[in-house]
Amino acid sequence: MLPLHAAGPHRKNKPNLPDIYVSSYTPSLSAMLRSYPSRLPSIRIPSLLVVAQPEAKGENEIPSVREELRRIQKTVPSVDLLLNENEEGTFSAVTAGLRTHSWVHFASQGSQNATDPFDSCFHLHDSKLTLRDIIHARLPDAQFAFLAACHSAAGDIGKPDETIHMAAGLQFCGFRSVIGTIYAMADLDGPALVEEVYKQIFHHSTEVEDRNGVTADCRDAANALNMAKKTSKDKGIPVERWINFVHIGV
Repeated sequence: MLPLHAAGPHRKNKPNLPDIYVSSYTPSLSAMLRSYPSRLPSIRIPSLLVVAQPEAKGENEIPSVREELRRIQKTVPSVDLLLNENEEGTFSAVTAGLRTHSWVHFASQGSQNATDPFDSCFHLHDSKLTLRDIIHARLPDAQFAFLAACHSAAGDIGKPDETIHMAAGLQFCGFRSVIGTIYAMADLDGPALVEEVYKQIFHHSTEVEDRNGVTADCRDAANALNMAKKTSKDKGIPVERWINFVHIGV
């Protein structure tokens, strides 16, 4: 994927595209239209299902996962954690959790299958969770997914005119708003950016829940990601690291 969302002169005192617009991608016009329901279900503060695996068999360890989890639990009002190393992240537990949660965060290894995109998968404790499995799970209330893993929104170099990646696949499965990465992310970037995104989405939740039950909205995710990337830029993080994260959907 060409990072058009980062276009600009990138010179001092000169605005870049992220300073002017909030960018979001879509794999197709039909996918975009499916993401705009006539009426989005109204819930209060959504419970976030977190599927985490610091290390999978045959895969490199992700050292920052535990710190990422700590920051999520500190920032998000309601979290249900399935930690694969504790044998909680089994296929049956994750699919059951997806049916009862409209928001999900994957902090685990994944594999893309360019030949059959719906066999692309997340690695769980006891097996793999493919996009085909997610489709068969029937998730009518799926709203938001954060894929904090490398290459989760990377296209296939052999098919540059087609959008084939995990994030687009999840949108096809029914998730209206998805955040992913277009190449390998620096391990230390995950926890800080994830925390900032959820801070932006849930920043008002604690105050307003007691007053009138206003909920966090998955349609705020694109703006939340844009604000998180601006924070990364202000901290001096190189542009090639924060442009890695992209939003897909509404």
